[in-house]
Amino acid sequence: MKKRMFQMRCPFCGHSFQIMRDTLVIEGMDSHASRRLRNRTYFAHQCSQCRRMYDLVYPLILRCVDRFAIVLNVQCSPNDFGEPVYECSSPRQFYELYGILSDGADWRIVLRLENRLKQNYNCDVIYESFDMENSIYYFYVNDRIMAVKYKKEHNEI
Repeated sequence: MKKRMFQMRCPFCGHSFQIMRDTLVIEGMDSHASRRLRNRTYFAHQCSQCRRMYDLVYPLILRCVDRFAIVLNVQCSPNDFGEPVYECSSPRQFYELYGILSDGADWRIVLRLENRLKQNYNCDVIYESFDMENSIYYFYVNDRIMAVKYKKEHNEI
């Protein structure tokens, strides 16, 4: 774990503050970080002045050694780590990609299923989890959980 001090500003009231944050997280070394990534609260911050919640965006590298690495606002090359590197541009992408990859799901299938669900239901769709044994993907659609069975041999839902 590496930490660094960051100068931040609240996007709502403009309050300026400094905060210490991890810049490198190695999965398995901090179960608290893994839990917060999974429940989508890792980047969450409440402004001490206006009390509004928002995501802090700062450089972060998450390594799941021998499986994958996810980076947010970090310039790196695919050869920097021994595992595949995935770049994200927002905390939401980071959370979703972490869930997908840590579940052992295929991000390309998840993206395809999300797009189809968005078209069918005309709403926001969020990946929740993957049941590898039964090839069932779970999504939040209109804040309700939905299970989608994926038949790999036919490439269909």
